Amino acid sequence: MSKEFEKRYRIPVYDTDFRGRLFLHSLFNYVQDIAAAHAEILKFGREDLQKNNRFWILARMYASINAMPSWGEEITLRTRPLGVDGLFALRDVGLSDSNGSVIAAVTTSWVVVDITSRRPVRPDTLPDLASGEFSGNQPLIRNAEKIGPPADGCPVTELFIVKPSDLDVNLHVNNVKYIQWMYDTIPVSYLSEHVPVSAEINYLSEAVEGDSVRVKYEIPGSGNNRIHCSVIRESDSRELCRIMTEWIPVAN
Repeated sequence: MSKEFEKRYRIPVYDTDFRGRLFLHSLFNYVQDIAAAHAEILKFGREDLQKNNRFWILARMYASINAMPSWGEEITLRTRPLGVDGLFALRDVGLSDSNGSVIAAVTTSWVVVDITSRRPVRPDTLPDLASGEFSGNQPLIRNAEKIGPPADGCPVTELFIVKPSDLDVNLHVNNVKYIQWMYDTIPVSYLSEHVPVSAEINYLSEAVEGDSVRVKYEIPGSGNNRIHCSVIRESDSRELCRIMTEWIPVAN
């Protein structure tokens, strides 16, 4: 049974932005897809955990991005589990283009949750996951870290409602939706002239259908190449997610 898994993707038009480049949230869709596929092969995927009344939640992600592929390009993703660190099960994913050049590296931190109690379960209680064969590897880049809240006084979006199309198989908001909501706070004029070089996400709480949410966000501007966001539920003011992205001007 291989400790690493590889999968190829050809970028479809619906995963690209107005410049024909891969959306940031689409990149993370591919990361989740290959992680889920490999976990199933290794016998600690979604169906395996459900047998023990448990499921996976993605807690943190960090990506370092060298280049975003374009519509029609073929990319290769390679992934491997890195073992367990406290409550986190760690996994990284490397992305390369058709020439074999590295275009991005991603680290992910996952939590096992009991379906009934909704409380975390130590992942080292899963014998397959806790085995020594997955430990000892250094991540491709640093592991995702805790992000602080955005500064006081940042603007917030209009209130919007979580819709059925926002939900995943666990009936809470799909992880990539938060990234999409963040992206939609950025003006097209800025997106036309900048590309993302890193993204870090902390998932703090679940949102479900019917929740009313807002995005608190920093406005990018001269000298500010970081965009810091927080997704907040209206009913209890709970932070659901924090996102930090870094951008650089498009090369001429």
